Amino acid sequence: MLLVVPLRVLSIIISLPLSFHTHSFFFFLPFEPLAKVSFFALSLPLPPLSQMKLDDLIYLEHAAVFGSGAFGTSLATVLARKCKTVSVWHMNEAEAKRINDARENVLFLKGPKLPPNITFTSDVAATYKNAGIILFIIPTQFLRGFLKQHGAAIFEFLKKAHVPVLVCSKGIEKSTLKFPAQIVGEFFPQYRLSVLAGPSFAIEVAEGKLTNVAVASENIAEARRVMLIMSTKDRMFRCWATTDTIGCEVASAMKNVLAIASGISKGLGNGYNARAALISRGLLEIRDLTRALGGNGEAVFGLAGLGDLMLTCSSELSRNFSVGQKLGQGITIAEIMKTQKAVAEGVATAEPLYRLAKQHNVKLRFCKEVYSILYQNKNPRDAFRAASKGKLTDEGLPPLFPAKL
Repeated sequence: MLLVVPLRVLSIIISLPLSFHTHSFFFFLPFEPLAKVSFFALSLPLPPLSQMKLDDLIYLEHAAVFGSGAFGTSLATVLARKCKTVSVWHMNEAEAKRINDARENVLFLKGPKLPPNITFTSDVAATYKNAGIILFIIPTQFLRGFLKQHGAAIFEFLKKAHVPVLVCSKGIEKSTLKFPAQIVGEFFPQYRLSVLAGPSFAIEVAEGKLTNVAVASENIAEARRVMLIMSTKDRMFRCWATTDTIGCEVASAMKNVLAIASGISKGLGNGYNARAALISRGLLEIRDLTRALGGNGEAVFGLAGLGDLMLTCSSELSRNFSVGQKLGQGITIAEIMKTQKAVAEGVATAEPLYRLAKQHNVKLRFCKEVYSILYQNKNPRDAFRAASKGKLTDEGLPPLFPAKL
C-alpha cells in the first residue's frame, strides 16, 4: 500500500541528492494533471483510516484487476489514471498478448484504446504482486471456480499487504444463491471487503465520460478509503461511500433482470409511461429483497439502486434491455443466445433470483414474470398482462415527511 504525503514533505525529499531518492525511496508522479492536487504517493504504509482526509486522493504504484470483460477493462482505465501500472488478468495468454499488441480489448470492448500502463496477462501471481488494491470483476458463475484455484495464494498476499479488495462482479450464484462479495468472503475470511455498484456503462467509463458510482463497505472508513483510490482528480469518475453492501449487491443483480423486463415492454409496443411504471415498481422490488436480506436500505434510492436501474432499463447500450426487446418481439431466448458473444447477466440471474425471493417469501412481480418467460417459455404478452393485473392496492411507500402528532 502507499502513503499519501503532502507536497511540503515531498519537497524535502526532492531537495535531497538524486542517489538518496533512488536508493532509499521509490516515488513517482500521479498520472493525472497535478493542478489542485496536493498529494503524491510513496511506497510506504498508508496511515490509519481514521486519519485520512476525504479531500486527499490516494495514488498507488500498482493495481490488480481480475476480470478482462468490458467492465473490468473500463475500470482498469480508471485505475490507470491513479496508478503507475495496472495488470488485468485474462485466462488465455495468447488472447492477452493480442489485446496488449492491439492496445485495445478487441474481444470485449472495441474502440477505446488502452493506456500504456495497462497490461493484460494470464499470470495470476504477476497480476496481484505489489498491488495496492485488488478488484474482482469475474462473472459471478465463474468466481468460485477461480477462487478455489487461486484464492489461497491471493489471501496469503492480502494477510501481509492489507490492501483493499473491491468486488465489482454482479449477480447471484446459481448453486448457493450467494452474491459475489459473499463468495469472495468465503475465501478471505474476516477480511474487510468493499463493493462497487452504480450506473456505469463500460464504454462510457472507458471513454472518460462522467460517471458516478457507490462504494459500499460495512466499515464506512474502508468505503471512504476505496473512494479515494478509485475517484479521479477531475471527478469524471467519482465514488460515493455507503455501508449498504447488501443493498448494492441486490440492486446490481436485480437491475439486470428488470432491464430485461423493460426491453420486453418496448418489444411489445409499450411506451415511456410503461417504462416509468416498471422502474418505479421495480425499485420497490429491490427495496423489499434488500430488507428481507438484512440490508439497511441506503443503496436503494441512491446510485446503486435508482441510478443503475434507470440507466439499465432505459438504454439499448444495455445487453439486458436488448435481450428483453427481442423477447418482446417474439424471438426466443435460444435464438438470441446463438447470436450473442457476451451473455446478458440478467438471463443467468433471473432463475436464482426467483428461488432466493421464494426462499425469503418476497414477492417480485416483474422479476418473477421475466423468470417465467426465460425458463418456463411463458408468452411475454401474457406475462406482462399478469404483472399488470395484480390486485388494486395502496402504492406502499411510507411518507417522507410524516405529519407531526
